[in-house]
Amino acid sequence: MFPRRLLARAVLLTNLLLGLNLCNACLQSSYVLRADAAGAAQGGAPSGPVGGVGSGGESPPAAGATACEGLFRAGSDFAACAAAYWASSGVDALHAVVVSPLGDTFVAGQSEAADFGVPTLGLDGSTTGVVARVSAADGAIVAVARVGASVSALALVGENLVVGSDVGVAVLSSDLARVLGQSQVGGIARLAASASSLAALTTDRRLLLLDGGGSPRGELDLAGDLVEDVAIDAATGLVVVTGSRDPVSTAECLGKMPFVHAYDQTGARVWTAYGFDDAPGWCASSTGRRLVISRGKLFYAGEQQGGNSVHLRDPNDLSVPASLISYDDFSSGTGKATREYSFVARFDLASGAFETGQVIVPRSNRVGGTLFTSALAVDQAGRIFLGGHVTCCIEGRDQRRVSGELLGPYAGDEASLLVLSADLRERLAWTTFTSSSGAGLANVEGIAVNAGFGAAVSTTSGVAALITVPPGSTSALGKDDGYFVTFPVP
Repeated sequence: MFPRRLLARAVLLTNLLLGLNLCNACLQSSYVLRADAAGAAQGGAPSGPVGGVGSGGESPPAAGATACEGLFRAGSDFAACAAAYWASSGVDALHAVVVSPLGDTFVAGQSEAADFGVPTLGLDGSTTGVVARVSAADGAIVAVARVGASVSALALVGENLVVGSDVGVAVLSSDLARVLGQSQVGGIARLAASASSLAALTTDRRLLLLDGGGSPRGELDLAGDLVEDVAIDAATGLVVVTGSRDPVSTAECLGKMPFVHAYDQTGARVWTAYGFDDAPGWCASSTGRRLVISRGKLFYAGEQQGGNSVHLRDPNDLSVPASLISYDDFSSGTGKATREYSFVARFDLASGAFETGQVIVPRSNRVGGTLFTSALAVDQAGRIFLGGHVTCCIEGRDQRRVSGELLGPYAGDEASLLVLSADLRERLAWTTFTSSSGAGLANVEGIAVNAGFGAAVSTTSGVAALITVPPGSTSALGKDDGYFVTFPVP
């Protein structure tokens, strides 16, 4: 069982935003919940007035008391500790999240709020890009950094926070008080970090190698491959990338082919998975989306447009079926599919040997829906947390709830969060967050798990109506808003 002191931290931390809506001039973050020693949350009074509110000085919404058991519950009722909007009257978004080993959480994206009411570090030329640190001690936002116009990626390296934004890479102290390094190398799409080196994928698909302070020291030749994500291993220095490539001119297959390449620090390729020039009979367009390295294993998440994808074959020998885990319609690549659906796999990091994998297909009457992948996390036990958005037909949706609240009707592109057991033989949870009061267009863009709990961040499109925990604690304010969920992990 998870230690009570960390469960209490999880409770406190998850209440970061129970009343958290950004007004058009400030962040309403003064209302937090506090927990007793047993981890039961108690409703706390606002810590003080919030000044400068552009809409007339309204006070933070009274979230009321709530309790988080601190224990994950497998099944149809997804236990959220907190769920709320990150919202101002302007455009807001949450793109990235990390959780420290002590339970502090950093969320990042963009916001048009002008004043957060806490110490704020402003990097030169910054506008709406934002990183916020949330304390495990009392669940309050304690510091903010403004970085560029939008922050897309975060990574923790010891006591430092690495930030990827539209202007480059910055290394900040974890209290967000000091800039330790900065390189304006252009827009950053994805980041990976080890103790002494960084890898950054730029928005124009260059892969930069940097030192621990963020200074460039090299660039990997991607040979025209369309890279979607990068991971770096602290123990071996291996840099792993994934994405897709267009078919060669003489290929029978006309769709994209996925690849996973591992490089050493000199830029030499150590091993490759998938990356076929052609795959007759296995031509479904497919791509790699996300990578995570954990305890000597590489975890991979991709997408495919049908059951004849190379994902169903050995990544280095198309004549051999892959050792996939399949036990029902939702974990089988056969049958009809309308568009993309997801695939996860585990590899031995050192050799690139494929260990196991699974197709994940939302279905109704054996016809597949669409499941896009945009976030991946893995806990210490090897359980997989997969995020993205879904258009139809997650398993048992009409019975699914979030903290007791029944999901509303399908709303188009809905945020999707799926938790898989380490052996891939059980879907521990699978949910969207659409409420019964209206549409809930959203996409899970980041997931982090650490210190006994998880956090997922999303961006909502248009006027969304997503479940909040406690019910009614926050609401959408602008055209696009951020949205976050915190939850205990198994």
